[in-house]
Amino acid sequence: MIISVDPSDERKRTVVDLTTVFGKTVRLTTATKKPRYFKNTIQALDTISSQTGELKNVKVKIKS
Repeated sequence: MIISVDPSDERKRTVVDLTTVFGKTVRLTTATKKPRYFKNTIQALDTISSQTGELKNVKVKIKS
């Protein structure tokens, strides 16, 4: 997972890019927000954890 600033965004907000085991990079999006901007890392990790239910053979663990 790569957390970075979106260079194309005027406000320079934070985005999250996921790199799969196959080498593909996917930027997190939602139906209404492309890309999805996050307030912080914890919010990003919570979102990833809730979205993995839609994917097969994907597990995300969040440790405090």
